Amino acid sequence: MPVVKILRHGQITLPKEIRKIMGVEEGDLLEVGLENARVFLQPKILVDKETMFSEAGKIKIKEALEALQKKEKKEFDNIDDLIKELNS
Repeated sequence: MPVVKILRHGQITLPKEIRKIMGVEEGDLLEVGLENARVFLQPKILVDKETMFSEAGKIKIKEALEALQKKEKKEFDNIDDLIKELNS
């Protein structure tokens, strides 16, 4: 298990192998939390309100949730491609 050092302002560098497994890269957003005295990082995306509440947006979100329940997934090369898909 890699060891990281806390830098100024509480910053850490996630090791490359961890970033690869998580599918995150520079500029991505992570939720930081505590669970059972352990820190966790959860990748997050922001969705515009217009997308979230539009009929097309609701359909895309419903389809994505159904795919997750079926363990289907669609992969994207980066967060911008995911956002383009959500907005299409």
